[in-house]
Amino acid sequence: MIIKGEGAPVVYLHGPFGQEWDGFLDDPAAHRRVYAPVHAGAEETEDLEQLDGLSDLILYYDDLFDRLGLERLI
Repeated sequence: MIIKGEGAPVVYLHGPFGQEWDGFLDDPAAHRRVYAPVHAGAEETEDLEQLDGLSDLILYYDDLFDRLGLERLI
C-alpha cells in the first residue's frame, strides 16, 4: 500500500495493470491522505485462490479499512 498526504482519507483503487502511484494522485495528496492499496491477487496470484467471489473482495477491503482505522472514506 502507498500512503501519502495529510487530511481526510481518500482511497484509490488501481486499475487492471496493478498498483502504482499515478501522477494525478499528487493533487489529492496535497490536501488529503491518499491510501492506494494493492488488490488481492494483483501481486501474488495465489491470493486469488482465497477469494470465492466479489463478496470476499468486499470483506477483504472492509477488514483492511478497519485495520487502518478508516471509518469514513471518499
